[in-house]
Amino acid sequence: FGFPIIEANRFGMAVLTSDVSSMPEVAGATAHLVDPLDDRSIAAGFLRLWSDDAYRARLASAAEGNVARFQWRECAARLVEVFEACRAERLRG
Repeated sequence: FGFPIIEANRFGMAVLTSDVSSMPEVAGATAHLVDPLDDRSIAAGFLRLWSDDAYRARLASAAEGNVARFQWRECAARLVEVFEACRAERLRG
């Protein structure tokens, strides 16, 4: 799901993550996205985050707002809704 992204954001950190799966959606504006199958893309991302203080600070500044999007109670409530919808669909046959 991307828990490490949210954990890093909770500490006000920018992140480096892949540009596939749910990672871009979870990271929002807090991450430098890379192709996880391309060593050069990953290396360039690390270099940019390490060397560009302004860029890293800009990504990190969005961390608090990104964390606020992921609250346990809300996630649990939505998951219950999904399970209930699946159950209802199965009962309908």
